[in-house]
Amino acid sequence: MTKNALCFAMALGSVVAHASVVTPVEFTIQSTILTNGSNISACGIRFVGATSTPDGKFVDLVDGSFMFTDQVYYAVKAGHFRKKVGDPAETPKRGDIAWIKIGKSSNVVPHSPSMQAETKGYKLFVAKIDEGALAIDGIYAKERLWVAFADSKGLTSVYSGKLNIDDMTMVQFSECMSDVTQRVQKALEASPTPEAKR
Repeated sequence: MTKNALCFAMALGSVVAHASVVTPVEFTIQSTILTNGSNISACGIRFVGATSTPDGKFVDLVDGSFMFTDQVYYAVKAGHFRKKVGDPAETPKRGDIAWIKIGKSSNVVPHSPSMQAETKGYKLFVAKIDEGALAIDGIYAKERLWVAFADSKGLTSVYSGKLNIDDMTMVQFSECMSDVTQRVQKALEASPTPEAKR
């Protein structure tokens, strides 16, 4: 084996060793909202999926949400759990939410360090506006959802499945988004422009 071939083989071996296996999962989708008094302050979807490990001894559960808020940012919250078959207890797996992707959007990644959510075992992060907006388009198109979790060693677990959104859920999501975006637009129009502040 030549030196170049050996280097290539070693590099390829390193890549394969750290490659992430994509696990197929059937996601159940729900429309979600947050309210502030009588106003809707955030809209989004909740995704829940479960899949058995190859040995059939455990079930991995992915539970998360993706939301747009009236403060004009996108938030991702998710937890990654493992349950032993026959045992009702669930334990958080090692690894925090790293990114999600919906359809043709870029990976929706943390814009700032993720934080512990109010629910045990879940992490939360705020995403960039442009990444979040493309992901919203993917929801409307009912495209594939990808969810990735990374552990402290840099190993990533990726789960992927189609967004099976029924008509009622889509109506709820669309009406909620319309309400929030209209209020955001009105607030922006009412805000003084930089020139007006001078």
